[in-house]
Amino acid sequence: MADSPFTHHTTLFSGPYFHVDLSGLDARHPVHYSQRLLIFRCSSSEQRDAQLAAFKTGLQALVERCPLLGGIVAPLSPDEARDGREDWCTIVPGKGMELIVRDLRTAIPSFEELEAADFPTLKLPFNLLMPVPAHIGNDRPFAACKMQFSAIEGGSILTWSMTHCLADGSGNNELMRVLSEETRLAQKGTSSSIAKEVRSTGIGLDRSIILDLKSDLPFNIEDHPAYLLKTPPPANPPPAELTPHHPFQATGPETEMLLRISPASLAQLKADATTPGAPHISTHDALVALIWRTVLLVRSRRSAQAKEIPALTLGSVFFPSDARRHLNLPQSYVGNAVYQLTAALDLGTLLSPSGLKEAASAIRRAITAVNPGKVSSLLAKTNETWIDWQFMNSYSTTGVAMGTDWTSGVLYSQDWGEAFGPLVRYRYPSVEGEGGCCVLPKLPDGSAEVTVGVIPEEEAVVRGFEGFGKYLDAR
Repeated sequence: MADSPFTHHTTLFSGPYFHVDLSGLDARHPVHYSQRLLIFRCSSSEQRDAQLAAFKTGLQALVERCPLLGGIVAPLSPDEARDGREDWCTIVPGKGMELIVRDLRTAIPSFEELEAADFPTLKLPFNLLMPVPAHIGNDRPFAACKMQFSAIEGGSILTWSMTHCLADGSGNNELMRVLSEETRLAQKGTSSSIAKEVRSTGIGLDRSIILDLKSDLPFNIEDHPAYLLKTPPPANPPPAELTPHHPFQATGPETEMLLRISPASLAQLKADATTPGAPHISTHDALVALIWRTVLLVRSRRSAQAKEIPALTLGSVFFPSDARRHLNLPQSYVGNAVYQLTAALDLGTLLSPSGLKEAASAIRRAITAVNPGKVSSLLAKTNETWIDWQFMNSYSTTGVAMGTDWTSGVLYSQDWGEAFGPLVRYRYPSVEGEGGCCVLPKLPDGSAEVTVGVIPEEEAVVRGFEGFGKYLDAR
């Protein structure tokens, strides 16, 4: 890429004034940013400049249609934080959404190098690509959304960093659809014909469907196995150094392995995870089952003490599901409509030769057990008080907590215009020493990508025949 003036700078994009009443699921959600990296080719300085100009125009149009993106997340005022809403936050108008532009051509491997290695997350460092801190608390107001445009040799990376209280994964997809549309239209010198109509209502401002949700089913925590009721912390907790170390806990920092499974190998995995005569198993069921079984297999071999954990000990997997279909919400709803799921098996069964089939069946049962009554009961209760996620008690020991964007493969079909071309790869930024488990969006050729968090010396087990080895193509 030829050198051209490209200096670090920031731009603010402001939208119209807004007021929003968040639902309990939005307002009480733990502080967390949805973080996405969109990687595109860029072969010249002229193309890069065209990308940035169109992207800025697209961002302005997006904020005008969804003004929440230019807001600030803050606790409710004392007058508003009544009737049990002391832990409730809201989004208020701010100065606008910030775009940070950075030249990272000498700091990050080139597009060609990243592509040759299948865009490993470890080569996409958080501190360079994310405009927000890795760990942010709720002790101070913070931006609802920040964006970054990064130039790398031969490519461009768009960073999307948005508070989870504004939207969940499906809501993110809808906002990215609008952004790609507006960015494409900017290259044609036009704007969306519906933009002015939408501005009068504002994307994401109406949360009343969930905020006013009533349930005919009385809330019973036993109906929601992925959740637990909040309990007061102990008055005199023991010092951290005196807390027993669970044998399954990592003995050092975990890294994030990125694994790719071809369509043919996915078909084999699905067949291997299916019990003849049993209910249908989806490809996603099979992927989650393989991650669950492999991670707990790795943890069960971390030490002599780990090997002594009784076979009847339950091992669990936790993952989110989109509850829009249970609530008659459109897929384009911008807000949170997530219902957490869990499945559990004893370790003896999970790690047995039939463990993959058993795990996939348990996952399918967890999915089919959800119904509109259960979802409504949980979300209506969340408007009254936060219900904790069960995995917080075990995610580093006998529980595997994971995210999933499998159905977000639509991101690869969104048209960003000629200056960008097709989206080449979707990634999460890597936080050093932290490895997570996730199913990434389905690739255009039908392949799957997953991440698994383990300590480096355990990677051989993950790639071995007992783990993913049977389904990984030789590279």
